[in-house]
Amino acid sequence: MLKAQYRLSKTKDIERVLKNGRGAASPSLSVKAAPNKFKHSRFAFVVGLKVSKSAVRRNRIRRQMREVVRLSLEKIKPGYDVMVMARSGISKLDYQGIEKEIMRHLKKLKLI
Repeated sequence: MLKAQYRLSKTKDIERVLKNGRGAASPSLSVKAAPNKFKHSRFAFVVGLKVSKSAVRRNRIRRQMREVVRLSLEKIKPGYDVMVMARSGISKLDYQGIEKEIMRHLKKLKLI
């Protein structure tokens, strides 16, 4: 579980990232990032009904994405708000595939 300081939870912050953030996308997930005024980066994870109708499956994907970020926190540049949004293609991936995709997108956005 990510510590509270690393979570992006306020609606206005999420809307700011969606509106002003730079993005990278693939068939399995998309990542948007916008600078913030903190000394650490904050993250939000979205897995919608289009990914899977099963809440169990959606929650599992969300937990896996959260764990990838938690284990990579020291590599990620501080000072960004990041949204990781799952797309329908993610249901075909295992944990290592999700990890590869997230890291690839973070590198593309120059956050690693």
